[in-house]
Amino acid sequence: MPHIKTYLVIIALAVITLAIILYLPLSPADDNSGLPDNETSNQSQCPDFTPHQITLGDQRLAIGLASTPAQQAQGLSGCPLVPDRQGLLFPFNPPRQTSFWMKDMLIPIDIIWIKDNVITGIEHRVNPPPSLDTDDSQLTKYPSPGPVTAVLELAAGQARELGLTPGVPVKIDIVK
Repeated sequence: MPHIKTYLVIIALAVITLAIILYLPLSPADDNSGLPDNETSNQSQCPDFTPHQITLGDQRLAIGLASTPAQQAQGLSGCPLVPDRQGLLFPFNPPRQTSFWMKDMLIPIDIIWIKDNVITGIEHRVNPPPSLDTDDSQLTKYPSPGPVTAVLELAAGQARELGLTPGVPVKIDIVK
């Protein structure tokens, strides 16, 4: 009789262990890096950050281009990650006064204002809205410090990490 109780305890522990193993992801990669389901489904909304290059002072980065009105309206909205040393460039020809907002943004970013191949201003760590349902009238607008020829969006903190400041020269290499 005591052996039956021991076997029942062993079987119960085996069932519990099996349930735990089946419930947990097999590896850290299986959990989509801890992103909520609604954010992992948005990864396809990220632009390709690699086809072009920008040099900011002595720092070279890979960039994507948002050159059409549709691409500029989309920007990084819905994108859950901007890799380090990569960004999205918004060219403007002719130069213009512009402003950016964080509509449908999931992550904080740095906004780099550029005119005539020189950084003219930086907005550091611009936070996304508190909710994706935030009314457009409640979104903060970030105006350029004057007419600009381009705007560069980077992951939050990258501008400081790369030592970027107004006056730093910029060279943009667009692959045709």
